[in-house]
Amino acid sequence: MAISFPKNKDWDYFKGIPMSAVTSRQGFQGGRALECRFTERLEPVKVFKGLICPNYKVHPILTDGSANNKQVNLNELRWNTLFLFFSNLNISTRHISSLNSVHDEVKNRRGMHKIVWIPVGEHWNEKVQKDFERLRAKMPWYTAQCFSPILDLKEKWRYKGKPILVVMNPQGDVKNTNAFPWIWKHGMKAFPFYDAQ
Repeated sequence: MAISFPKNKDWDYFKGIPMSAVTSRQGFQGGRALECRFTERLEPVKVFKGLICPNYKVHPILTDGSANNKQVNLNELRWNTLFLFFSNLNISTRHISSLNSVHDEVKNRRGMHKIVWIPVGEHWNEKVQKDFERLRAKMPWYTAQCFSPILDLKEKWRYKGKPILVVMNPQGDVKNTNAFPWIWKHGMKAFPFYDAQ
């Protein structure tokens, strides 16, 4: 069956490309999901947007982790190794401590690495917003919010409610679906936690 793409400049890039990287998109053709598999390497901003905001009309809000949580452009993530921290608002001190160690290592190396917290939740209300802001104040790294469901998070990313740290290289390839076990076993010696190293 032929697939028609929405009239959106972000999607013009993908017309005619055979698909190979796992992600799903929704929001056109009557809500049918399209499973995209890119053989051509994409820089991680495009992959990142497709991952956390599969509705092509919605753009994530990215803040920089500063005291005033300044909103910044997604292009700040371009050509970086990304540590994508998926969690709900119930985060243990162990996970925060581990991420602080990664954050310190990123600063020491002064390389092209970024940590991004992606809060996961289906229902957003005033209380949840306050809890979110309280947690965000403890995190000196980027935070990305998208007010639409993250498709296939449980199935393809093995997210079962506990925090995971997905590692994506500068070409947009996922190198580790959860780096926390590596961090706890090897510490910063395993940085940047590619599972094939």
